[in-house]
Amino acid sequence: MVNVRQPRDIAQALLSVLFLAIMIVACLWIVQPFILGFAWAGTIVIATWPVLLKLQKILWGPPLACRTRHDAAIGAALRYSRRLAG
Repeated sequence: MVNVRQPRDIAQALLSVLFLAIMIVACLWIVQPFILGFAWAGTIVIATWPVLLKLQKILWGPPLACRTRHDAAIGAALRYSRRLAG
């Protein structure tokens, strides 16, 4: 059995593209008032990130991202070498 594809109507294709363009413009129109706020928020977060990391280290120790299995392996190796040394 041969699968014959129906050609798309030019009007249907044009209306599909027009609908998609209208949806994109409408979404951008709704989001427009918030774009500047998001840009400022991103700038502030990037600028203050080192301060946050230092404050976390002071208050609660190193961040969880630094506590990996590699750190545990390094600690075990250091304890083993100290035990051998004396």
